[in-house]
Amino acid sequence: LGNGLVVVIVRDTIAPVASSVLTYRVGSSMAPTSFPGIAHALQLLSFSGGPGLSADQFSSVAMALGGDVASQTTETQTRYVCTVPKGDLEAALHLQAIGMKGIPTDTSQWPVVQGSLTAEIEADTSNPQYAIYSRLRADLLKGSSYAHDALGNANNIGSITLADLRKFQKTWYVPNNAVLVVVGDVDPPKVLSEIKGLFGAIPSGTIPKRAAMAPGPVSPESLTLSSRLAYGAAAVAVRFPGSSSPDYPAALVLSRIIKDSPGGLGGLVASGAAFGASFRYDAFPGAGIAAAVGTYSQGQHGSAVKDQLKIALSKYMNGGISTATVDAAKLTTEMSLEKNLDGVQGAAVAWASALTAGKQSPLALVDAVRKVTAKAVNTVAVRYIDLGKGE
Repeated sequence: LGNGLVVVIVRDTIAPVASSVLTYRVGSSMAPTSFPGIAHALQLLSFSGGPGLSADQFSSVAMALGGDVASQTTETQTRYVCTVPKGDLEAALHLQAIGMKGIPTDTSQWPVVQGSLTAEIEADTSNPQYAIYSRLRADLLKGSSYAHDALGNANNIGSITLADLRKFQKTWYVPNNAVLVVVGDVDPPKVLSEIKGLFGAIPSGTIPKRAAMAPGPVSPESLTLSSRLAYGAAAVAVRFPGSSSPDYPAALVLSRIIKDSPGGLGGLVASGAAFGASFRYDAFPGAGIAAAVGTYSQGQHGSAVKDQLKIALSKYMNGGISTATVDAAKLTTEMSLEKNLDGVQGAAVAWASALTAGKQSPLALVDAVRKVTAKAVNTVAVRYIDLGKGE
């Protein structure tokens, strides 16, 4: 549109529903260091209404729509999803347009949101597995705003004011920093006309320059954390490519091989070395983190499981992954990516994620994976699985 809002409408008649996904290119990585959870706080406050819409009115409208009204904040995006019967799409778009115009004028809602946010943070941070991963992430992505997730810190929630939230919203929640995707059984020209009427007059803004996300070098380190779990968990983590790296498609295939290959982490369970094993890969635009995790009973030793994880990962350090193994992993990766397009809401979210990441469509990454070669996967394995720089 004239104000910079990118609009994509995909007609899909699979069901008489429509999904509207409004995504802002802002998340915790743009938050001030004093308030790392401000993007998450604003996301929750948006459900309290906006200019001309009270919290009670928002709740009544959302309930009357009878659909799925949800939101999510990540390190780089904040997303609002409304999936409703197709006849109610314009009402859903109204809610999203009001959210772009400003935060609620009813100041009484902010303490309620603060309490909800604090409870969410305390629930997550009391989980020992969350604590382990948070520590790994903080060390491997040190020096960047990816060192913490989008959740926020309970210690400073009380310090965030409505003025802080209003400034953050006015800075980042602007049309030229957003993508609006509508997928469903709709008439595209009619929907586009409605969107222009609702969003077209909202002024664009001056988007601040984003800081470069370049974490510092990784130093080898071992750490032990206490836990209230009835079992133990050992992890070996390394820095991996970010989603904007040319190595990203090959890294996705490599992570699939490590997870699924009979000679990979699954061998730890089959041999009895651990009763569970998994591989997690989180990629952000500037960097990524990958972690192999093994769970074990109280009678086992964490150091032994960690050694087994290192042995499993070391199989890939020097290359040697066959073309057949890579081809099989490519098919599974492609299927997983294409599965994200299932359903009206899944397709809308997939389109929104791709566009906000600078891709032309959600199939762009699928095409990139199809072009991955065994040589590329082995190069990524040798380059990034350096256990001397892991943790």
